[in-house]
Amino acid sequence: MGQANRKRKARGAGFAKHFVTGDVLTPHINNWFQNGDFPDEIPLVLRPNKEKDGAFHPSSALMCERALYAKMRGELPPETTRAEDEKTWMFGRYAHELLQWVVVDQLGFATWEDVEKEYNLRYDTPGGNEVWVRGFSDIARAIIPGLDEPVLVDIKSMASRLYSLGTLPGTKDAEYRAQVSLYLELEDVDTGIIICVEKDNPHRMREVRVERDGELVDSILEKWEYVADCLAAEEVPGCTCGDRKCPAANVYH
Repeated sequence: MGQANRKRKARGAGFAKHFVTGDVLTPHINNWFQNGDFPDEIPLVLRPNKEKDGAFHPSSALMCERALYAKMRGELPPETTRAEDEKTWMFGRYAHELLQWVVVDQLGFATWEDVEKEYNLRYDTPGGNEVWVRGFSDIARAIIPGLDEPVLVDIKSMASRLYSLGTLPGTKDAEYRAQVSLYLELEDVDTGIIICVEKDNPHRMREVRVERDGELVDSILEKWEYVADCLAAEEVPGCTCGDRKCPAANVYH
């Protein structure tokens, strides 16, 4: 058997190995890396600056009502960051761009129209105040071989110490699931997967499955409606942080 045939056989064995976890997308991504058949250039565009707007965003789905009120009014104290934080976030953006490119350009499981798909939902509360929901999904719909329905894909990069826990920390698990649940509702898809990406060597990946949850989405929208009414009336809502320190603790007295 020639060298080329031996190489194909080894790749096939590796592909089967990647399917032992029950994950549905990361095995295909791992196999692409293992094959090592890369183009001469990989075009990636990093977009580090988020556009500012006055909308509610899925990323703040579980944010404290008082802190969200302060944020919407521009009164929440700005976060201070270190160079290490900025580098961490930049490498996280790189991981997003690379995996999106692999899924679209190399695997063909999605189109570029599915990447960073924008959602704009506007409606009025019972009190007549507007609620504006805006967000961008990492991959709105991926058609993966062996699955009957498309899945929504959300990418979360994390340090090895968090990845090695084997599960998402409680607060992050709830936060990420709420965010993905909103995107599932906006995209009208029943299933989503969170790809957890280890930033450190050996850059492992695993998936967390999220099913559509209408009750959770309703509770988030009801909270945002309440905050929208408070903004219109200029009435500061109560803190819903529980045992955590409120980001708006010193904003209102």
